[in-house]
Amino acid sequence: MSVLLLVRHAQATFGLGTYDKLSEHGQRQATHLGETLARRAIKVDRIISGDLERQRETAELIAAALGTGPASIEPAWNEYEHLPLIARVKPAYRKQWMMVADLARSGNPNRKLQEVIDQALVAWVGDEVEDSPGPAAAREPDDVEPFSAYSGRIADALDSASQGSGTTLVVSSAGTIAAAVAPLLGIPPVAWPAQHRVMVNTGITKVVRGQRGITLISFNEHGHLEGAPDVKITYR
Repeated sequence: MSVLLLVRHAQATFGLGTYDKLSEHGQRQATHLGETLARRAIKVDRIISGDLERQRETAELIAAALGTGPASIEPAWNEYEHLPLIARVKPAYRKQWMMVADLARSGNPNRKLQEVIDQALVAWVGDEVEDSPGPAAAREPDDVEPFSAYSGRIADALDSASQGSGTTLVVSSAGTIAAAVAPLLGIPPVAWPAQHRVMVNTGITKVVRGQRGITLISFNEHGHLEGAPDVKITYR
């Protein structure tokens, strides 16, 4: 039997010009998770990470706290590109300064951004974006990755990582982890964003692979953050 611990990256620098980098608090979250796993004597045989900076940095800090070797980098675990998706349902947001200004005027930037992301994801999954010129095969080469290709690469990555035995820790992102486990629960693609939006930074989703295939054991577990004096629960 093989065990996969799918870990969402730690808190990133949302609202500070770039999202693909951990905040100082995110660095503490990642180190704390690694220390918690070590304290619980959970043996991690290998670590895999997507190649986004926030994913790689999280993996590096966890590995350092666990005393394991470096993570293997596998781009198949990367998150979808949210800015092009948002721009397709909010064309004005192609200029990021306009997006930042509009979110600031809303009074609750986090909530407003989540609403826009939800709208973009529903359109992406249903291929209903108004400015899309047609089916995925007919889109411009520089357009976003079709949802079918995104979900397909994630399914392949999950299958590959779960081969063999032992425990593998995978550092990825909220959307990718949610998309990986939704089929295991029979959740249709259109309902996938509901899982995505509640995922906690450094939350752990556990799946196992045995004779009956891949099974979800727990989702978004974050008890390591509850009551810890130097870390808090975050969602971005």
